Amino acid sequence: MKLLSKQFSIIVSLFLLVCEINAQNYEPAIAVPVSGISIDGNLTDWPKGLKSYEIGNLGFGELEDDKDCEATFMVAYNSAEKSIYLGVEVIDSKIVSNNSDNNIDLLDYMLLYLDPIHNPNGGSSLLFQAGGNLKEKFPAKPKSWNPYSPELTWEDVKVQTGQQNGKLIYEWKINLGNFFSIDSSYGLDFVISDIDEIEDGEIWKIWKNGMAKSAGAHRIGDLILAKDANSIGKIKGKVNIKDEKIKGVNEIRLQSIDLHNIWCRTIVDSLGNFSCELPEGAYEVLPWSNFTSHINSADFNQHSRKIINQERCVTKIKANSETLASNLNLICEPHPLGLFEEKGLLISSTFNDYKIDNFIKTYQAYFDIPGISLALIKEGEIVYDKTFGTANSLTNEPLTKEHLFEGASTTKSVFALMVLKMAEEGKIDLDKPLYQYLSFPNIEHDERYKLITARHVLNHQTGLDNWPIGSYTGFISNDKANLGFDPGSNFKYSGEAMNYLGRVVEKIKGKKLSQIFEEEIAPAFGMQNSHFSYSDKLEEKISLGHYHKHPRYKDKHTDVDSPASSLMTNASDFIYFAKGLLNGEYISPESYQLIQNIYQEVPKDDRLYSPEWRTGIAYGFFVVDTPDGKLFGHGGNNLDFDCKFGIMPKQKVAYAVFTNSNLGDEFIRLLELYLFHGKQPFDQEFQK
Repeated sequence: MKLLSKQFSIIVSLFLLVCEINAQNYEPAIAVPVSGISIDGNLTDWPKGLKSYEIGNLGFGELEDDKDCEATFMVAYNSAEKSIYLGVEVIDSKIVSNNSDNNIDLLDYMLLYLDPIHNPNGGSSLLFQAGGNLKEKFPAKPKSWNPYSPELTWEDVKVQTGQQNGKLIYEWKINLGNFFSIDSSYGLDFVISDIDEIEDGEIWKIWKNGMAKSAGAHRIGDLILAKDANSIGKIKGKVNIKDEKIKGVNEIRLQSIDLHNIWCRTIVDSLGNFSCELPEGAYEVLPWSNFTSHINSADFNQHSRKIINQERCVTKIKANSETLASNLNLICEPHPLGLFEEKGLLISSTFNDYKIDNFIKTYQAYFDIPGISLALIKEGEIVYDKTFGTANSLTNEPLTKEHLFEGASTTKSVFALMVLKMAEEGKIDLDKPLYQYLSFPNIEHDERYKLITARHVLNHQTGLDNWPIGSYTGFISNDKANLGFDPGSNFKYSGEAMNYLGRVVEKIKGKKLSQIFEEEIAPAFGMQNSHFSYSDKLEEKISLGHYHKHPRYKDKHTDVDSPASSLMTNASDFIYFAKGLLNGEYISPESYQLIQNIYQEVPKDDRLYSPEWRTGIAYGFFVVDTPDGKLFGHGGNNLDFDCKFGIMPKQKVAYAVFTNSNLGDEFIRLLELYLFHGKQPFDQEFQK
């Protein structure tokens, strides 16, 4: 019996950003001691007067009115049992608690997220699902990802659904055992699913705003166990933005000074005000996000700056009282631009390891990037190959040259060489419509798809969006996608088109892309620690991806090799690919001309550096005509891994850098300026 809901399976498998919708009705929950509660789906034995918290954020679907799927919860604990109790009530005009198929996809249900560790740096949550008489515990994250997470089973968790006064009830008891502690905080959250109008899809209500909660425990809400109801006070305060570069702060963190196991977040409204209830004691008020905006690599004018407090903000909360905190005044910490020299360090005579080390460590600290792998080529030889930081911020495991990173879109350049080699051998015609090799059912409703060729794919001219079907497994789905223009007439970056061409290559060769890579590409370039697909044996070698310092979990896919994103490698190994390109190995001189000369220019607004520097795509590579010479390569961003490689053939220099952070994109942009261009005034924004 498969209990996992279809919609939830999609959310877990996809690598999603946090939903940026307006936060509502979120404050940390306070649990107080109780006794005598029975888990029977009836809340009449709960003490009167317990505070009820609204599960009021819309996570999925469309509400009919304010009462649609209205949900609240109460929380308490029993110290003798070392247990937490939860009572969830959902107003539902049509309660669906059973079906003939015994399928939870056709039931009202809820998901319960619980993080007994509650590390401010993030972690993993336990996940349970209940609906009708069905229930499921989802597999815990691998111990290689978070070895500290406890193992709870259904022997530790009891849940009972019921109906009471027109409400659907979910009543829970969780025995935390040795992880139970009064005057501590935990991670807690809910997804409430209402399937009244199943033909129109589910409605999801969530407690703390933001989806993709399984990706990391920092995305779920906060629960605090207080001594008793008489030990709780309230804090109110205001956030003042003292620097116009700060775009806004919508959450702040409150950290207990007396009780280090207590911390929580609360929302900041549009006027900068915040308030919440907390156990009595001294608390420090801190900004929750360290950066001015969430990073998206499609926005090339990011210029993130670190937010710091102008002065420390500490407030003492008194029980049964309201305390006004001093203002939290936020300013930006300037970029350490003094490190830049007149010329790019890699093309100057002043190159040395110490300067590179200092640059890496300085900006790694500024952007809070856990791990960096960097290798450099000068005068055609590898002159630098080092790692910095940690592979996993939860375990502080030191990063080594054996650890792997997700190569993201640098995969496209590796795949492009596969295709160009096949073209040289006469195994594929770059101008033959791909449908004549293999149809693409997802887009065949648009007759223009019959015009798409391998040349169009490699130069991002197919008209397909980047991921219109949703993920790199989309090719095997039934979802439809449309072309935005006639193939060959314009530029639109598309991973989906690469995946189409990847399936064509596999059909022609009769092999998976990973096998082609292992047999042809890796040995040709001397790459001994790179892989084109995930396998369980690699789990211990893969570094952990991070989003704004927080570890981010995602499922690994083994069913499809993605020519757009599936490479796993590091700078120590990938630098041999860059060296081979610099030396003109593997493909013919004619093919090398293809990847070094712009085929399709990109619009000025999409150019990474100066809009006046001619920039374009060339058969799986991006090319920039800079004042210092031609620079070609490719970057990659999987939202929690950022990487890039670049080659300047005239200067005989190259680099490969991999980071396990979404903020690596910002760091790499500065690194490339530092290595190749120095203090040239093409980007005045950094001087502000």
